[in-house]
Amino acid sequence: MTKLKRFLTALFALYLTACTSHAEAKKTTNRPTVTHTQALTRLESNTYSADGKTFTTQPRQKANHYEKKGQASYYHNKFNGRRTASGEIYRSNKLTAAHRTLPLGSYVLVTNTRNNRKVVVKINDRGPFHSSRIIDLSKAAASELGMVANGTGYVKVEKLYLARN
Repeated sequence: MTKLKRFLTALFALYLTACTSHAEAKKTTNRPTVTHTQALTRLESNTYSADGKTFTTQPRQKANHYEKKGQASYYHNKFNGRRTASGEIYRSNKLTAAHRTLPLGSYVLVTNTRNNRKVVVKINDRGPFHSSRIIDLSKAAASELGMVANGTGYVKVEKLYLARN
């Protein structure tokens, strides 16, 4: 199973590096694309503060093997059109997410553990700053996972990376 996961991750990463049109990932069944490939490598470990708490982002080497389960929520529509921590404009119809520590520009596979629906999202913002949540999704990503009606859902977040032999 691990070899299959590495193969699929490597295949996905090849798609990411080969594309240059959009700034968000597409559904896992479609070919993902990236506008600024330099955004994937320029931001390393960094410290920032929010709501009186200090967070340190993970360096890329440590973040390669990130996997965590927990509560996810999605952005309220009032954030549509505002700048994210990466400098991109938040659009509720794009497959993006906010995470406290993963590098901006990285991609994660988010799986709804209740219905096993999956989506690949680009981390382009910081948050969530609600202590019980591990990721904030765009409304489009939450819709793909089938969690818009509830507002939150239990998910597994896995960092996607290019496996090196």
